[in-house]
Amino acid sequence: MRNILVLSILLFFVSSNLSAQNRDKIPFSERIYFGGGFGLSFGDITNIEVSPHVGYKITEDASVGVQLQYQFLNADYYYYGAHFKYQTTIYGAGPFARYMLGDRYFLMSELEFLSLEKKYFDVMNFYEDDNGRFVYTSVLVGGGIFQQTGDRSGVYMALLYNINDSSNSPYSSPLIFRMGFSF
Repeated sequence: MRNILVLSILLFFVSSNLSAQNRDKIPFSERIYFGGGFGLSFGDITNIEVSPHVGYKITEDASVGVQLQYQFLNADYYYYGAHFKYQTTIYGAGPFARYMLGDRYFLMSELEFLSLEKKYFDVMNFYEDDNGRFVYTSVLVGGGIFQQTGDRSGVYMALLYNINDSSNSPYSSPLIFRMGFSF
């Protein structure tokens, strides 16, 4: 797991050094970009998610940034005869790196630190009591597609794999699909 993270970081440093001559061609005001994603689902499980990010273009192809995340979850459902009812929030942040492969496709790695409530997510009872929160760390790697909608804006779709998926993960699968925008 550590080797993949180191390899991802190394990929972005090597790519930025190979394209260093292009660095002066991008004005500082065009290096910074903003964006994020959001999600809504209603029904037996209500999920409201907001995840803004800010990025910095190291080169025309390589960028790094920070993403914030906030989720509100409210569940009230029956599963195999058992009644589940809970309400919680998930919040956190983490750095990311992207490398464009041409105009549309990109590789991405992200380190995500999320604060979770022990009583809902500590399923293996790693902690002594049910009160409080703990930080769950995900290492996400993958890629996606970017569709430009203007000079500096576009929408993206990414499929990421959680390398250190565990039973405490807030995700139902190690594969995570994300959509968002940037401008």
